[in-house]
Amino acid sequence: MKLDTAATAVAGIGDYVGASDVNGTLLGCWASKIGELNQLLVLRSFRDHEACRVERERTLRTTNPFGAGEAISEMSFDIYAPFPFLPPAVPGKYGSVYEIRTERLKHGGVPPTARAILRSAFE
Repeated sequence: MKLDTAATAVAGIGDYVGASDVNGTLLGCWASKIGELNQLLVLRSFRDHEACRVERERTLRTTNPFGAGEAISEMSFDIYAPFPFLPPAVPGKYGSVYEIRTERLKHGGVPPTARAILRSAFE
């Protein structure tokens, strides 16, 4: 994101992700204040991988992604899946500070990580 353009970018996100031809649901949008500055994180859910793929294609083909094409200097996309024991993410107000954390697991690392999370939850 170009310097001092986060507000411009955020203003267009609601309309962009709420368009009638979009299948996803906006779960949240965050602007970084610590770490990599001028970064926006947009979290959306989709009914299936195909709906996600179609929306990603729409975003990559437009010259005005998220209604903020002039403000965006680069984009990246990731797909996340929750551990099976976690409830689905839902939009809402949960506080004013969030930590967005990405854990990089080795192949085969999901089962032992899930067991460790469950163990620590009941200690």
